Amino acid sequence: MRSSSRAFQRFCVPSLLLCLALAALAKDGRDFAGFYALGNVSEQGDKVEFTMTVQVFNYSDLGDIKAPVIALLEGGSHAKLGEFKAVKTMPAKHDVVVSGKFAVSKMEFQSWTKHGSPQVVVIYEDSGRTLRQHVQLSRRPMLPPPTTE
Repeated sequence: MRSSSRAFQRFCVPSLLLCLALAALAKDGRDFAGFYALGNVSEQGDKVEFTMTVQVFNYSDLGDIKAPVIALLEGGSHAKLGEFKAVKTMPAKHDVVVSGKFAVSKMEFQSWTKHGSPQVVVIYEDSGRTLRQHVQLSRRPMLPPPTTE
C-alpha cells in the first residue's frame, strides 16, 4: 500500500498541479457562443437561399462591445459570405439576436446540416486593432426574435 501511495504522490500530484496551472493560464476559448436557426430555405440552382438567425452570447472579458459586426464565413476559405443586421452594442455577459438573408453553395449548406455548424464570427475593435473571433454555435429549431435597437 505504501508503494502505491508514493507512486501517486510522485506522478499524479505533479500532473494534477500542472493541469490546474495550465487551465488557469488558458482562456476557455469560448468568448462568444450561441445558437442558430435556419428559415425560409429554398434551392436556387446550385445555391441555397435562407434566413439565418443567431443568438450570440458575449462571455468575453471585454465588457460591452460597441458596434460589433457579426458575419457568416465560408467554410474552407473563411471568406465573408455576408453580415447580419447591425448591432449597436453587444452587452457583457448577455446575448444579442440577429438575422440575415444569405445564399451559399449546396455543398456548403449540406456541410452545416450534416457535419457541424456554419462559421460565424464577431468582428470588433479593441485597443485600435480589429479582431475576429469565432462563435461556437449549436443548432436550435427556433430562436427568439431579433434584438431591436
